[in-house]
Amino acid sequence: MNPGDPRPELRAPFVAWPTVFLLAGVIALWSASTWAGTRGALPPWAAFLLCAATGYFAFTPVHDATHGAVCRDDGRGVDDNAAFAVVE
Repeated sequence: MNPGDPRPELRAPFVAWPTVFLLAGVIALWSASTWAGTRGALPPWAAFLLCAATGYFAFTPVHDATHGAVCRDDGRGVDDNAAFAVVE
């Protein structure tokens, strides 16, 4: 895709909202399953499986962020923060 392409249907949106919502869901599910596992609300094996699944689903936002596809800002601040939110 060429950023100067005159065809608007090929232009990426300013913010990739599905990726942002997936990122929020990944962080929420990982936090909730970790909390529930450490408090005894979930068996350890179930908490582990949920955390492992969120690690799998976290690949998409991190991958998109490394390519600068989460937000079309000039400074890449949103993309960097999206990637670091999952990695750290």
